[in-house]
Amino acid sequence: MLLSKRGGKLKSFYRAPLDAFEEYSTGRADVVMVNSGFTKSVFESTFTSLDCELEILYPALKTKKFEKKIESSDRIELPEGKLVICSINRFERKKGISVALKAIQLLKKQHES
Repeated sequence: MLLSKRGGKLKSFYRAPLDAFEEYSTGRADVVMVNSGFTKSVFESTFTSLDCELEILYPALKTKKFEKKIESSDRIELPEGKLVICSINRFERKKGISVALKAIQLLKKQHES
């Protein structure tokens, strides 16, 4: 939504279903993480209908956490036999979405065999 410049009535009419779908599909994520408090506030003011708890991954990864043994309460349970893909970016043309889609397709084929 924020990458598209706002325009007149015709553009608003055109963008309405796209913006609604972006908000809906973002809300379907199991976890939404942002990189700062500022990004969190922008997310919350943009996706106003979403009632999801945002996790801030900032500053960068706390590597000390990985030096200790992971307690069972810290683990994320992944569904048995399911392919889980974590995307740490937004999908837009300049980020090479076609490469990401090809990688997902290859992973899915490998997972099925």
